[in-house]
Amino acid sequence: SMATYYAQRASAGLIVSEGVQPNVVGQSNPGTPGLHTDEQVASWRPVTEAVHTAGGRIFAQIMHGGRVSHHATTGLQPVGPSAVALGANVFTPSGPAPAPEPRALSTAEVPEQARSYADAAARAVDAGFDGVELHGANGYLIAQFLSSNANVRTDAYGGSVANRIRFAVEAVEATA
Repeated sequence: SMATYYAQRASAGLIVSEGVQPNVVGQSNPGTPGLHTDEQVASWRPVTEAVHTAGGRIFAQIMHGGRVSHHATTGLQPVGPSAVALGANVFTPSGPAPAPEPRALSTAEVPEQARSYADAAARAVDAGFDGVELHGANGYLIAQFLSSNANVRTDAYGGSVANRIRFAVEAVEATA
């Protein structure tokens, strides 16, 4: 059904997929697709092939939810730049629930999360996507690092604008 859905939109020229998580802890909502396993890559191939057959191009929108997640969705405590809860409900398999406080990523863990975008991008190319977009808006992980409210770190990833932008730059550089 996803191949049909996207192929029907191929005449737009360029399609950007829905948010695709780069790793398990990056999943924000139940039932969303990923690009972190071989099975997921194989599942995307018929979709990208259908778009190409219909004359379109498709980019994977790589989206790490960060603190916009719930353990009921992933089985893991959400992560973020700091242990600052969202203060809103998030979707879970049983309906909306208050977002839990995320676990603050250690300084040593941050590059691994930045690298997850690059790993997902490589899988996207393998799945036949024509390119990728790193989703850095709407309060997801890149935006969380940029935010002085969600990011209260005092290390190289927090404080000044130059430090808060570091995660986004590392994710983009790794992906490129």
